[in-house]
Formats: sequence, structure tokens, C-alpha cells
Amino acid sequence: MKIKRLVTILLIFCIVLQGCSSFSYIEDENDITEVAKDETTSLVSFHEKDNTSFIKELPAQFCSTKDGVYHLVFGNYVELYFYDFATGIDTIVCSKIDCNHDTDSCVSYLSSNDHYDFYIYNDYIYELVNEDDGIFLYKYNKNGVDYEKFAILYDNNKTCHVTLGRQENNNIYYKCRTDDNMIHICRMNLDTGKYIEFGQFDGEYYGINAQHIFESEQYIYVDASHYAKDENDSYKEVIYRINVENNNSELVYESKSDIGVYQNDGHIYIMNDNNELIILDEDKKSNLDEFLESSGYEIFVNDRIVCLNKGYLEWTRKNGYNERGEKINVETDTNIYIYEFESEDIYKLSELNCKVIDSNGNKIDDYELESILGITDDYCYIYGGSNSLYMLDFSTIGSDEVLIIKLNI
Repeated sequence: MKIKRLVTILLIFCIVLQGCSSFSYIEDENDITEVAKDETTSLVSFHEKDNTSFIKELPAQFCSTKDGVYHLVFGNYVELYFYDFATGIDTIVCSKIDCNHDTDSCVSYLSSNDHYDFYIYNDYIYELVNEDDGIFLYKYNKNGVDYEKFAILYDNNKTCHVTLGRQENNNIYYKCRTDDNMIHICRMNLDTGKYIEFGQFDGEYYGINAQHIFESEQYIYVDASHYAKDENDSYKEVIYRINVENNNSELVYESKSDIGVYQNDGHIYIMNDNNELIILDEDKKSNLDEFLESSGYEIFVNDRIVCLNKGYLEWTRKNGYNERGEKINVETDTNIYIYEFESEDIYKLSELNCKVIDSNGNKIDDYELESILGITDDYCYIYGGSNSLYMLDFSTIGSDEVLIIKLNI
């Protein structure tokens, strides 16, 4: 049964995957307004807390912690599972005896119409739930008990749609589009259940990537697509900086083509269309153009490594050709690069001597590495086709053999 569900998720995943939102304490539930549910959600985002990565894929979602991976299994309904690194066992997140996991009485059960957003903080799982009277954050412990409504996502008496973004320590960043087409940039505190709104963008002229809302020092950085207002204007990718003390915003970067944006350790990184890796707040650049085959890379950054991903998984599902009109074989043309800050060495993953093993240590010869899902300090998580998830061990980069572990989920 579980295998059939995983096959189902792969089919949906391949069709819909595309490149990719403050809470307040609930005082009076009668004040909660109806929520619009017709806006298309972002399909990919990545969340990070310390050395824990939260990797969101609709309709598949992975949340990787130091102990294991939380993930969703799809069938007639959706269930939350936990894969334990220590035991290699995949079990449903539910401690009820004789539970069938097919009704709302089970915390692992999710209606197929819900948005599958969940986060982990202080041994609790936080889950986005759409209800008739609002969009809420629920929480429960990792054993699947103590399920309770924690906070409402937006409460200004307007119908809205929420798209959650990154988690950073006890904060979740997200956008909320209200029925007047304004996009509100917010931050939720998971300790207090309260939110702060930092700024607004006109949804007619801006598209906001909820995954790319970052905080550094006293600023919120927002990655946006700016649409032409008239014949004298043009499409641009822009980054705005909002002062958290007075909510004043300023444009700090713009490009006429797609850019990759990431935040790590208080710095904002940009990969522009000239293949320049820029540390925005330090005005530093590294030119990687001579090493890369094209442009338009997404980036993922930790303290010592930048992973670059062309996004073949998204591109090939759309048309099967690269920007030069050449046919792409996703099994052999994986365009994933790894760049080390200190040595300034850059590696193309498909050209490395990779040893791929399963969680039991058995070598795997037949595998695919298609698209980066996210990174932690120690691993790069890679989607590999057939609903498979791989972990590339950063400590082996630069050695004679790069270790990659396939998880049995």
C-alpha cells in the first residue's frame, strides 16, 4: 500500500513541481475571517533551523532533522511518517493504539485538500491548517499527541491566502495575499504565537517568493519579480530591504533575468545572470562563469559551501530542452555544482567519483541525482527520481570518493 502511495506522489510530483509567509495570539475566534482558497501555492521552498533543514515539496514534503526525516505519504489521503537515521525504520507519526490513520482524530492524517506545510521547533511539529474560519497554525508533539490550535496567520479582517517560507530558529517568514491584491510580508514567533507585519507590495506589479524572505541584522530582505507597469517599464528581478524598526524599504539589487538568492549566517548571497556570486551586504564578488555551462542557477549556502542547481527537474518537466534548444537527458545532464569558499574549488557533481549506498551500507549502481532540495552544515539533500531522496556527505568533497546515501523512504 505504501509503495503505491509513493508511486502516486511521484506522478503528481513530476507534473506540478515548479521553482518557488506573523501570527497572533487568538483572543476571539469570532473575529477570524473567511479565507480565500483559490490562489496557487508555491511548490518548492526550503526552511532551515540551526543544523536542521526543512525541505518542502508539494505534493511531497521532507523535514530533515539530525535524528531523521519527516515526510508525507500520499494515497487516498495523506499521512505523516518519520524515517529514523539510527534504525532505518520508517513509521507513521501516531502513538494511538488500533488507529487507522484515516480521520481527523489522528494527527498524522491530513485531508487531501489541505496545504502540507509543517515545521519543527522545541520538539513540537507545527502544521498549517485551512479551516472555514481562517488559516491557522496547529502544533503537536513528535509522538503525535497534544494536538492544539496555536495561532492564526493573519487577522486584519480581510480574506487572505498564506504562503509559508523559511524557518529561522523560532521564527517563520511568510507572505499573505489579501483580497485587495496586496502582499503582506510577515514573521511569526513560535515562542509567543504572535506575528509582525513588516511591509506590503502591490500584487498587480510584484510577485513575492516566500522562500526568499530573509532577515539579517535589522533588515528583512525580500526577493521579488517586478512586472512592467506600462510601456516605459520592464520586467525585473529585484531585492528590497525593509528596516524592521520603521518598516521603511529600499531597492538594493535588480536584474533583468532570474537570480538565485540565499541567506546564511547573517549574509545575503546572490547568483546573478553573469554567474557572479555576490555577498550583497559585504559587496564581494566571485566570478564562476568560466566553470559553469549556462546561467540562471539556484543557490544553497552554508558556512563553507555553495551548492548551485540549474533546476533541471523543473525545466525538463516543462519542455525537455535547455535554453540553447538542446535536448536534455535528465539522467545524465544533472547540472549540480559545489563551490568551496576557502579553496575556491568548484566541482560538477556528475563528474565526481561518487559512491552511492543505501542506509544499510550496500552499494547502489543504478541511481539518478536530479535536483537539490536543500542543504545543512553536513549534507546536501537531492531529489533523485522515483520519489527517492539522497544525502551527499560534504565531508567527502575533495576526496577520491564522494559519499552519497540513499534513504529508504
